[in-house]
Amino acid sequence: DTRNEKSGNAYGISNQKLPDEVKETEIGTLQNVVNHAYEVGQKKASAVEEETSKPGDTLSIFEQLRKKREALMQDKQQEAKEQIAEEQKAQEQEVREQKPVEASEVQTLKEPSDYGTGTQMTLFESQQVEGEENAKAPFLSMEAKKHHRIIGQLFATYWIVEYDGKMFIIDQHAAHEKVLYEKTMKRVHEKTQLSQMISPPIMITLSMREEEVLKQHQDTFKRLGFEIEHFGGKEYSVRAVPSDMLNIADEALLMDLIDQLVEDNYDKDPTLVLEKVASMSCKAAIKGNMKISAQEASNLIDQLLELENPYHCPHGRPVIISMSKYEIEKKFKRII
Repeated sequence: DTRNEKSGNAYGISNQKLPDEVKETEIGTLQNVVNHAYEVGQKKASAVEEETSKPGDTLSIFEQLRKKREALMQDKQQEAKEQIAEEQKAQEQEVREQKPVEASEVQTLKEPSDYGTGTQMTLFESQQVEGEENAKAPFLSMEAKKHHRIIGQLFATYWIVEYDGKMFIIDQHAAHEKVLYEKTMKRVHEKTQLSQMISPPIMITLSMREEEVLKQHQDTFKRLGFEIEHFGGKEYSVRAVPSDMLNIADEALLMDLIDQLVEDNYDKDPTLVLEKVASMSCKAAIKGNMKISAQEASNLIDQLLELENPYHCPHGRPVIISMSKYEIEKKFKRII
């Protein structure tokens, strides 16, 4: 019938080409036609596959691309290793060609006691290590300052400076705190601290315990540049403040200072009171997240050079940290 004819034609056969056993049933059932057509199609597919699957065929496109990519990556890795080896060889050659330093030119290291407490001085003092040549001046020295290269400000808080194959990072707030603190203490000891009169005066109200602390350390406050008078009752008037605290002195600051003296119980140690009050001048320091110019950063470094121990702020935090070129290159895996 017509359906069987169409089924046969779909597989490339016709009723006239059917085997004799199928013709005997005139056309045969639909199932017989389909089965026979399927077998013929399978044979044709096998024949095509045998013809196309000849030995020596090339790899698939994707396999070729994968192998090319792997080969390219291996070439790049080899080039990188060769470049690193050449750079290391050049550095070694440069070190060998450097002239030896005369004994008179080698700078003698300072004793740790010369820096006060703390061990951070090892970050900034150039040390003569066995086998190492050309020891240079420490980072915080007038000689080294000539060779500082200020890179710029980071996060509006830190300054990056390059010197002697190292990267130095300066905390501008901690550095300025240290400068103000040591200058204040120096003026107090030399009795050259200046006061600045303010008008109108700052009025503060004290509790009984706060009054006791203020009266007990009135001389210390005067040495620092404060003029505080009893106004009546529990009221006191602050008529003068240290000159370097003029822009920050207010009621809140003074009350905070007196409250800390009460809480910390500095009754019997005027030296500690002096240091505590002097540390309040640090509130006038440059803050973090404050943009300053490269010239201001350079001036700040100049002021650090004048300090006895410029490596820690009054609260014990580091002022400067450093990282050598070797450490940086190792992090970037340029040195294995």
